[in-house]
Amino acid sequence: MFSAGVNHWNQNNEMDELMLFLATYVRTMHADRYYKNVLSLHPGATYLDIITPSDIAYTCALIRNSSHVWAMKLGDSAETDKPVKPLFTSGQGKKRTFGVTTWNKAGMDYFDEAKQMWMGAYNKNDPQYKILRNYWDKWIKTKGKEVWVMTRDGLGKKTAYEGRGRIARSNGC
Repeated sequence: MFSAGVNHWNQNNEMDELMLFLATYVRTMHADRYYKNVLSLHPGATYLDIITPSDIAYTCALIRNSSHVWAMKLGDSAETDKPVKPLFTSGQGKKRTFGVTTWNKAGMDYFDEAKQMWMGAYNKNDPQYKILRNYWDKWIKTKGKEVWVMTRDGLGKKTAYEGRGRIARSNGC
């Protein structure tokens, strides 16, 4: 449901789950060094200014593509004899070529739909923009301090607030 966009989460009073998704899963789209460099080059920028609707849509598509495979591997594998495959990629039958995707049409359509749902959150004239940013500013300073995330290299842990500390401080904190 993360692909449904900000309005869905706001209307269902589940913005905390959305913030957690953005701070943990979407965060892995770029290296911590990338975030640090961009924020130092653009004082006053926030994490939400760095990630894009495309980053969010891609994260949603990755989860949708393989979540049932992960669930099957974590569950009792004796239930089925047939291996479960990802929804949008098979990894078979196509030679990997630079610039050519291995995602099928359903996967690309899902990505495009998710991206469209998130476009409003990145348009300053759309109410979703203000809702997302206001909630993020409050969340990162309070609940973000309680959310632990693994560093991209897998060698350390920090809170979402610490990982976004430059973001929070760059807004005058």
